[in-house]
Amino acid sequence: MVGEVLAALSPRDTDTVIDGTYGAGGHSLALLSHVTKGRLVGIERDPWVLRRGRARLEREAPDAASRVDLVHGSFADLEDTLRDLGLDGFDVGLLDLGINSLQVDEGGRGFHRDDETLDLRFDPTDEMTTDAATALSTWSERALADALHELGGERLSRPIARAIVRRREQGRQVTTAQELAALVAGVYRRHGIRRQRIHPVTRTAQGLRMVINDELGHLERGLTAFLRSMRPGARFAVLTFHSGEARVVKRAFRAAVKGEHADLPEGMLFDWIHRGAVKPSREEIQANTRARSCQLRALRRVA
Repeated sequence: MVGEVLAALSPRDTDTVIDGTYGAGGHSLALLSHVTKGRLVGIERDPWVLRRGRARLEREAPDAASRVDLVHGSFADLEDTLRDLGLDGFDVGLLDLGINSLQVDEGGRGFHRDDETLDLRFDPTDEMTTDAATALSTWSERALADALHELGGERLSRPIARAIVRRREQGRQVTTAQELAALVAGVYRRHGIRRQRIHPVTRTAQGLRMVINDELGHLERGLTAFLRSMRPGARFAVLTFHSGEARVVKRAFRAAVKGEHADLPEGMLFDWIHRGAVKPSREEIQANTRARSCQLRALRRVA
């Protein structure tokens, strides 16, 4: 939804831009084509993805590279990042949530069901984050079921969690994405469910990934940090792909617009750039099926 993002954010020549989920740099490159004198800060949790994004920037926009700061970290720490870079705020902000296509297509850490590893961490260098294989070997059946149901939306969360625990009690730990996919597919078959629009393991993997990476926690802290850092007249947009993410963004934006956000300084005023969520066109969904659940929400700080 690059066109919709550009329309919502209206980037100007000298703006300071924050791309809190830099990824491969697609949105940042599009923004830089409009911001020809301003500065862009790209933040990315996954160091492997960040390296790929940096290489793309140097390859496709070498003249703009001197105006770009790429930071390995979480957008939840935006205020610290701005302070370290000597910036007092931003004019254009963007978050493109969820998993990055590079992680699915080439990452090899369990983001694809055929991977031989089961990690699912966005930042494998973060020693405070548990990888998925360890979670499956140590978490209780209830904790596993809750994660799959609440964040994965998996209706067979309890039978799947029970199967995982039963397997490890037999001394056969689930250590690869392939094994997890086979286990979940087996549970579906035993419940008489054979045909699915998506692979049966998709929701299980999503729930595990979101809990392991504390995605909603980072989002809640990040939204507050972005809203607090908006200069007068700044625009901020968020792309969500999960109903839980969408609820968090909608709640935070609505509170900001109503002046009821408890963590914002008194006197900061906001307004909608467009009411409600913007969704992808039929043509975009046909070209990229991952976009089917995307929702774009955007607001501005009133000058």
